[in-house]
Amino acid sequence: MVIVSAIAKKLNLPGKTQCFTMNLEKDMNRQSVIEKHYPENIRTEVFRTLMNEPIDGIPKIYSVREEPGGWVVTEEYIQGRTFAEVLQGGLFNKKTAVNYCLKLCNILEQLHAKGIIHGDIKPENIILGNDGKMWLIDFDASHFVKDAVGRDTVMLGTPGYASPEQFGFGRSDPRSDIYAIGVLLNIMMTGKHPIYQTISGRLSIVVEKCTDVDPERRYQNIKELKQGLRHPRRRHEFLPVGFRSMNPIKMILAVLGYGAWIMMAVAVTVPDRESDAKAFMFFRGWFIAAFIGTIFIFFNYGGINNIFSKKKNSRHIAAKFAQTIIFLVIITLIVFIWGSSVNAW
Repeated sequence: MVIVSAIAKKLNLPGKTQCFTMNLEKDMNRQSVIEKHYPENIRTEVFRTLMNEPIDGIPKIYSVREEPGGWVVTEEYIQGRTFAEVLQGGLFNKKTAVNYCLKLCNILEQLHAKGIIHGDIKPENIILGNDGKMWLIDFDASHFVKDAVGRDTVMLGTPGYASPEQFGFGRSDPRSDIYAIGVLLNIMMTGKHPIYQTISGRLSIVVEKCTDVDPERRYQNIKELKQGLRHPRRRHEFLPVGFRSMNPIKMILAVLGYGAWIMMAVAVTVPDRESDAKAFMFFRGWFIAAFIGTIFIFFNYGGINNIFSKKKNSRHIAAKFAQTIIFLVIITLIVFIWGSSVNAW
């Protein structure tokens, strides 16, 4: 074999940060391979599983062997550019970003079926090969799903992409990779983390659901995420506000609120005088529009807040109050001007 180059790279390992070298070599079949040297305390189960059960879209692992002082993993070398390098030339459009995320989901679906979590999905670990094929690389943070309940005791993954449970707030599982996909999708289309700016349009629903702090509110598996990417919508999103989450307490409060609104609208009688009747009809129109508009804006019905701002802080309660007040001022001015034009006042 002829050594072409040697590269040094840092790896986060239990207890401390270690360094290892990667030697790019060419074998007798002129197949490019990469040789990674790991310390002796590295767990090799994931590498051995991928060697015995290869997955399309993941570089082939040719050998996992022990050497004095550590382990050596020899795997296929993929020629191409990482997504991080591609992003330096510009953002992905919606169609391309969704297509690549669906391809990534296909890879992860097979990986998760073997009980393996990648644990470090980010632009630097996804390669767009010279032939146009997408590859998922770098399984240094990968591990098997643990059946025991508890919390992760070792931080693995990259801050910003790693889910909260990977920092000791819970037990990581396939939903941890789903969290990272949400961050990845947002960065592919905006260049920013969802904390600072969220994708506009209906894909914001996917990003929000993927990156929810509570794993129970994320997509529960890759199949659900794929469905969400193809048809981004909230569950029960077209039900009235208060019923979309199917939370009993919220539904009771919604029934009381809607009931009070209907009683207020019905209780007022139409005045006898024509001028008063006109004013009453305009007031009733303002009342209905103000109520519906306030509900839509404050509870982000159908993702309407994205019309006001693409930033995630547009869904902060203070921003919602400000948007609601602006809406009420605008609708009041419209009703007043319109009513004045027909001598309703």
